[in-house]
Amino acid sequence: MNSLTTVFLLLAGLIATCTARILVVDNSYVRVSYPSSSSSEESMDFVHDLEIGCYKKTGSDQAFEDMAASFAAFPLCFSMHVDMDNFANDLDRLNASTRHEIFPKYCPQVRNALSCFDLPLKQLSKCLNDDDALILLATHNAVHEALHLICENDGEILFLEGATYNVCMENYSDYTVECSNVISDPELTMGISKYGEAQCIELSQIRDCMQNKFNECNGPRLIDVFDVFWRALLNNSPCRNFIIGPNEVEDDRTHYEIV
Repeated sequence: MNSLTTVFLLLAGLIATCTARILVVDNSYVRVSYPSSSSSEESMDFVHDLEIGCYKKTGSDQAFEDMAASFAAFPLCFSMHVDMDNFANDLDRLNASTRHEIFPKYCPQVRNALSCFDLPLKQLSKCLNDDDALILLATHNAVHEALHLICENDGEILFLEGATYNVCMENYSDYTVECSNVISDPELTMGISKYGEAQCIELSQIRDCMQNKFNECNGPRLIDVFDVFWRALLNNSPCRNFIIGPNEVEDDRTHYEIV
């Protein structure tokens, strides 16, 4: 199984639990928790590996330079769409009452800002093999649906009574380790386009494991966010021939092409 596929699914779980960046303290007040950043050394290693991958894929340094430039321009692009001067302050005062003011204000802004990802991810896809590029682009498209889900009814999903999203976040790393253990042969490298029934069943088991963990930590509807990305992966792989995703019928599928 391709390790990027596993990372994709577990990243989807992280995005879901990052809904728990908004941690319920009581029934009326929430506080924002920011996940710690990767170490500088790890970041540099990642960039170095990516630079090597770009050269191997394209035969020149231009692809990496173009990608780096597009990512460097992302913050400016994002700030042109989102009122960053007030965003942090509004997050600090976000609660069950103010959400009806804050979500309608920022959800359209963030939705427009998603276009800022288009060029960086297009440039990045040039440095990936076809399977990994397809996963990347499917994820990109799924983000729009995930944002819609989170913004629905003024962020209702974040304010469900009795939810303990903070528990989900605190235990997330343990969940990913346990759920990734369902993979029978983690050393086997296989592009997603070559997946057979056995690999698809394992992907389904990862999803079921994450659902069980979200239930255990009392994170209602986090699996709904996870499933947005799960369906994107499922529908753009041979797994669509073996598995029908949650709340999905066979004709209700979106496929993405590498451009």
